[in-house]
This record gives sequence, structure tokens and C-alpha cells, in this order.
Amino acid sequence: MAGSTKSQPRGSRKAPDPQEVFGEIIRERRTARELSQREFTALTDLERSTIAYIELGKRQPTLATIMELARALEVLPSELLQEMERRLGLRKHL
Repeated sequence: MAGSTKSQPRGSRKAPDPQEVFGEIIRERRTARELSQREFTALTDLERSTIAYIELGKRQPTLATIMELARALEVLPSELLQEMERRLGLRKHL
């Protein structure tokens, strides 16, 4: 069949990637504070490329990195992880 692509069975969805979800949360929190990646980087001990890869879901942050991101965003690391759990459907009662 010309032009056809492999797809998932109808009705099934690819499970969200936790790295991508976490990256979205970081980007949303950063932009809500009206910080560019460069400005956000200045608040951390991280490289701009590290932050960019995390926001794109291309890099899995270490615990130390999660703590650094949370510090720069002025939130608890648990807030970021709870939001990720909620978006992944792991926290149904929030």
C-alpha cells in the first residue's frame, strides 16, 4: 500500500513517556515564571543544553538535577514529581 505507515491498533494509544511529561512540566513552570532558557540556566548549576534536552524529553534527569531544577523554580522536587504522576495517570485522586 503506497503511503501507508505502520500504526497502532485502533483505540490504543501510546503511553505517555515520563521523560517527555517531566520535560513539559519543567518548560511550563519556567515559562510561567517568564524565564528564557538562558535566564533559567543562570539560576542553576546546569548547562543550557542540559535544560533544553530535559524539556524536550531527550535526557533523563538525575535526582540531583531534579533538585536543582526545583530549587531554581522555587518549588519542592516532590511537587514536580507529583505533577508528573498526575499527568501519567498514577495519581487518580489529586
